[in-house]
Amino acid sequence: MRKDESWGKSIQVDNVQVLANSSADIPEIYIRPDLDIGAGKISDEKLPIIDMSLLLNSNFSFEECSKLDLACKQWGFFQLVNHGIDDELMDKMEGDLKEFFKLPLEEKEVFAPVPGGLQGYGQKLNVNEEKLEWHDLLFLITRPLDSKNLRFWPTHPSSFRSTLEKYSLELKRVSECLFEVICQELRAQARDTP
Repeated sequence: MRKDESWGKSIQVDNVQVLANSSADIPEIYIRPDLDIGAGKISDEKLPIIDMSLLLNSNFSFEECSKLDLACKQWGFFQLVNHGIDDELMDKMEGDLKEFFKLPLEEKEVFAPVPGGLQGYGQKLNVNEEKLEWHDLLFLITRPLDSKNLRFWPTHPSSFRSTLEKYSLELKRVSECLFEVICQELRAQARDTP
């Protein structure tokens, strides 16, 4: 199995951009009649927000670690703020992605995945699902480095590759820091458990 196969696989389907602009019916592969709309309701609870600057500040870290612990146990995810990634870099990454998706379909399809592959522009089918999401995507692996394949990295806008490289390095830094905090919290809980 290739390194990226465990994340899903690409399949050949009509581009969502083309389908949305046509008068054709929505293909069956996108229709989810079994989806319980009520099951996805968001509760009155607010999404947990974790402040990374407080996690790293010894005066506030205990309280913020407790919030992180609760968010992981009860929600399984959270929003991270004050993570130190430069706003300009995030705006540049968003802008470069928007520029890529504005390209004509023919230019984007140059970066389509190889048959059965995952990285590139197109659709991804989760191995456990039979339906597709109503979107096109650009899926690129940035880490580990030996899984990165520049053949799928857009060259337009011209800044895309360098922006993504900088952004992925920042995400790596934040992830490593966050994982270290989580590991410290788990070690502390293990020490406190009889």
